[in-house]
Amino acid sequence: KTGYWMWGEHERSRYYNHSTYNDLVITGLCGFNPEKPADLKPLAPESWDWWCLDGMPYRGHILTILFDRDGSHYHQGKGLQLLVDGQRNVRSLSL
Repeated sequence: KTGYWMWGEHERSRYYNHSTYNDLVITGLCGFNPEKPADLKPLAPESWDWWCLDGMPYRGHILTILFDRDGSHYHQGKGLQLLVDGQRNVRSLSL
């Protein structure tokens, strides 16, 4: 909230969220399991109308995970989608 590092002036404070924060967003919030890439189980709140994780490298491909409740934000259709190299691979109308 303040813009200061979580650990104040402690030496490792500037690296505190460096690597694990991304993991929490990718595997938790967006629900991506690298062992089962098509089995998306996002923890994003039901109240969010849209969100997207774009340009994620994965085993030689580029993934996009997006949710657009009514299809009006990203113009890619309704629901939760996994795109591999820009092509829809998985789609669900709900989270």
